[in-house]
Amino acid sequence: MDRKFGNGLTEYVIRTKKTLYLNRDKIIHFLRKGYIASLEVPVAGWLGVPLLIHEDIGGAIVIKEYHEEHKLNEDAKEIMELVSYPISRAIERAIVDEERKKYTEKLLELNKAKDKFFSIISHDLKSPFNSILGFTEILKEQDNELEEADRKQIFNSLYNSTRNTLNLLNNLLQYSRFQIGLVNFEPHPLHLMQVVKENINILEGTALKKKINLKNNLNEDIVVSSDGEMLNSILRNLINNAIKFTSESGEISVSASVEKDFARIKIKDSGVGMSKETLDNLFKMDSKKSTPGTNKEEGTGLGLLLVKEFVEKNGGQIIVKSEVEKGSEFSFTLRLSHD
Repeated sequence: MDRKFGNGLTEYVIRTKKTLYLNRDKIIHFLRKGYIASLEVPVAGWLGVPLLIHEDIGGAIVIKEYHEEHKLNEDAKEIMELVSYPISRAIERAIVDEERKKYTEKLLELNKAKDKFFSIISHDLKSPFNSILGFTEILKEQDNELEEADRKQIFNSLYNSTRNTLNLLNNLLQYSRFQIGLVNFEPHPLHLMQVVKENINILEGTALKKKINLKNNLNEDIVVSSDGEMLNSILRNLINNAIKFTSESGEISVSASVEKDFARIKIKDSGVGMSKETLDNLFKMDSKKSTPGTNKEEGTGLGLLLVKEFVEKNGGQIIVKSEVEKGSEFSFTLRLSHD
């Protein structure tokens, strides 16, 4: 990578990767030749030794003598060159240790992700299919004996189980593709009001089933720079999550505001809220099952992990505010489009 250096003695050592020992006369020579800029404080002697980290420059050790130039001599130069070697090696070890630590943390995250997927496949994905199979068996074997109200209830349960399973499969597919780098990232200008409207229309039927008032409170057309598919996934997951944890006759609103170069989108609900412990673990990948919704809706927490990944991929941040029995507010930022 190209580096830009200043025009001082230390920068000269870093640029050339060579030890530099100068007395007063040599410093004047360097100044006249334009090798360095003028010194802020005149010195009688100057010694600089480069620190090579993994065969590349990592810095320099500098000694200055302000009074007697003979105090810095060839012996001092040899000593400093000897000292620089163990210092460079110590820095290299520290860098390796830090990289090993980051690699270990990444492996732990990947292992948690693996455990999460196994949990989803072994339980959370199996459970709704068993439910669907059970209801269809009832319809197959007892259809003539069922009252109309019972039949309607079974159809509603079948619909909910199928819809939840489809949401789970979509999130599972998107998250796994994102983790292995198969999701294309193509940001372009998007009219936020229209995108929010489209996603509210998709989920309005789900909200109506719980008599929830789902409101689009955007009062201005804000244009953001974002990947369209990712933004749709973010909004659908957050709105669907709000519906899940809002009781019947509750309210959910979607709004947006401009903050410097970003738009902040808020999804606020009047639902059951969350404890501090739940908030602290909201975006952590583990094998625990997510909390059921107010109508016992099932989930895995995978949707929120996907939201966080997509928001950060688009250069934004997500913030969650919530109190038990006082509802929740999920807000995230996206860059404004200047095209």
